[in-house]
Amino acid sequence: MSFYSDASLVMIPSGYKTSKVYCAVPTDGAADLAFTRSNDTATRVGPDGLIEKVRTNLFPYSQDFSTATWSMEGTMTETFSQTDPNGGTTGVLVTGGTSGNGYYFHNITCVANVPNTFSIYIKGNASGSVSIRIDDSTTGPQFNINYTTSWQRFSVTSTPDQTGCAFVVGGYSTWDIGENLSFAFAQAETGDIATDYIATTSAAVSVGPVANVPRLDYTDSTCPRLLLEPQRTNLITYSEQFDNAAWVKDQITISANTTISPDGYQNADTATIVTSGSNLVTQVISVSASTTYTFSFYVKRGTATDLRYSIYDVTNAANIVAPTAYYSQTSSSQWTRISFAFATPVGCISIACYPIRSATSTGTAFLYGCQVEEGAYATSYVGPTLGAAVTRGVDVAEKTGISSLIGQTVGTVFVEFEFSGLKDSYWPVMTVMGATSAEIIEIYGSAGSNAVEVNMFDGGVTQFSRTRALTVGRHKLAIAYELNNTVAYLDGTVMGGVDTLCTIPTMTQIALGKFSYSSGYTYGDRINQTILFPTRLSDSDLAALTA
Repeated sequence: MSFYSDASLVMIPSGYKTSKVYCAVPTDGAADLAFTRSNDTATRVGPDGLIEKVRTNLFPYSQDFSTATWSMEGTMTETFSQTDPNGGTTGVLVTGGTSGNGYYFHNITCVANVPNTFSIYIKGNASGSVSIRIDDSTTGPQFNINYTTSWQRFSVTSTPDQTGCAFVVGGYSTWDIGENLSFAFAQAETGDIATDYIATTSAAVSVGPVANVPRLDYTDSTCPRLLLEPQRTNLITYSEQFDNAAWVKDQITISANTTISPDGYQNADTATIVTSGSNLVTQVISVSASTTYTFSFYVKRGTATDLRYSIYDVTNAANIVAPTAYYSQTSSSQWTRISFAFATPVGCISIACYPIRSATSTGTAFLYGCQVEEGAYATSYVGPTLGAAVTRGVDVAEKTGISSLIGQTVGTVFVEFEFSGLKDSYWPVMTVMGATSAEIIEIYGSAGSNAVEVNMFDGGVTQFSRTRALTVGRHKLAIAYELNNTVAYLDGTVMGGVDTLCTIPTMTQIALGKFSYSSGYTYGDRINQTILFPTRLSDSDLAALTA
């Protein structure tokens, strides 16, 4: 049978916009969930299987060269509405003047003291060369590029010492007399590579899972799931730039941006083990004593046959996690995320994190996306980090004032969800409740527990309670309720039988991934779908719905 036609609310993750998750039922938007998450450091796995990060083009008017933000020095002229690399008419032709030292520039606000990458498409009326530079408090350095009569994208990376700087093409006799150049699609972004172009108008534009945008995640699936996670901070600095001095290298060399990473860009690094034995890549970070953390990183096999990870207590000079092998020559040549939890000892306030330590062979491996976060399990990658820890805010999806969509005396609550393993706090999956926690149906698990619990309270008194252990993976759970006739089904089988002595709470709101009466706990996994029915489904229908 089709259950959806009988439902009063259906949330199947597919449609969303800033601050909202759409529900398929009802169609008038009355049940669309309000969504919040702070910060632009969240990631998700997109339908292409790649990690999607927030990307920002800091250039205003990145393809409108007629604005005053683009300026010339020298006796040159601009001709607008020229053909651009995509066949449009957003390019500009700058005709060389009668004297040298001419240049074309754009003032910009960037991120100081971290790598910034500037890119632009250039072609000439003939092949030639010109310089590109980024001016901060000083001039340069200059990067000489060779252009042709075809569009090419050129990019340069610099670490400006202030937020106000200028992107400059030419100058210092690098723009020859009579030299005609066309420009299109300018971009400035934090990081050390140029990513796909983002068009802007009067202000910078960000794309991807920015603040308050729900994350529909496709990890290991062709269907999206609503990703709901707690706040986490990545304590590793330079999480993708293993060539940075923040990472200590011993008998290992790092070549930056040599291979395609899990995000689809060429920004993963190659680690080459020079001699076998005592070799390492490590970063030291500050931590709190007697606290649980999780260390994770992405690795892909190269020619090395034995690599190990470890965590070292710098304060007490002892291993927390001894060097442990994590793949051999027979391992997959695909990217793999290694993650493990560990507890810092008493007094420990500093640790060394080794994605590679004490390998017994020479050869290569590839690294990307290192993370240390407080908590007993790994959440989605928070980053990139560029010199400082970054924080992703908590995901919250909920809707109040929908008493008409929740069966008040009789009804059914259904949720399909993922369980990835033990959590370090309570992990609420779904809550349907009234004005307080005295009137509630809740589905959740306890800290360190692999069991899901179903509870119903009316007037603060427990009316229904069931518990069952879970395996890692996808699960379906439904609670059908009416006076003296309430039951729960998990994965096609009944949980403990029917309760024939129960009253029903008055409910007005729904929350996914959290207790709506508390912001202290968050789920930390994926919700596949949620359905409310204004009727109590039969036991046979419940078995079929949750199978």
